[in-house]
Amino acid sequence: MKPLQNLFLPCLGLSILAVVAPVRAANAAGALTKEAQMVNTLAKGVEVTAVRFNTTSATPGGAGGLWLEADVEVNVKPGVAKDDRFLNRVQVTLTIGIEVTSGTKHTDYYHATAEAVALEVGRSDFRFYLPPEIVKRDSLPGEAKYYAVQLAVEGKPLPLGKSNHSSTIPKPESFFASKEVASASANDGVFLPQFLTPFANDESRPAPTFVRPEAAAKN
Repeated sequence: MKPLQNLFLPCLGLSILAVVAPVRAANAAGALTKEAQMVNTLAKGVEVTAVRFNTTSATPGGAGGLWLEADVEVNVKPGVAKDDRFLNRVQVTLTIGIEVTSGTKHTDYYHATAEAVALEVGRSDFRFYLPPEIVKRDSLPGEAKYYAVQLAVEGKPLPLGKSNHSSTIPKPESFFASKEVASASANDGVFLPQFLTPFANDESRPAPTFVRPEAAAKN
């Protein structure tokens, strides 16, 4: 006959597992719920309020040609910012589809990202630019046919609001999953955030201080 303690140990182990597993699952669910609540709070507290397009020159008289400017207006509400003053590490990624009118008509896609060190409560502008060579080469109109803005705060992606995309995109999830938008990667480095253009120090175009990946310390 086996000792009694040997018979009880497997049962005891199963009993412990039966108690621990639900606790771990509950803790995981609680953490997930807390994370979801945080994202929902952020989504209500920081929003895209406008997206505007314009053609503009970086030099007096337009000698250097016209740039296509995209201005994403972001608003931070007091309730979500720390100490009701600042919201840290707000990232804006803008994806655009531009109708090329020279030659065979088609749509080219571009995307660019800029991340602010911190945004003060109120309005801030994230500007992105297509250079004059592209505007002239493709006879681009002064606006995008399609646009969609993705926001993230401290690395947490926020859901898309109604103001985040153009009316020409009824289903933004399908837009980002499309092969056409995936083709924007072929144009990486062409569509530029303001700090990488001649408009970086333009006092008439105030901008937040941006995180500069190229300045990161190298180990």
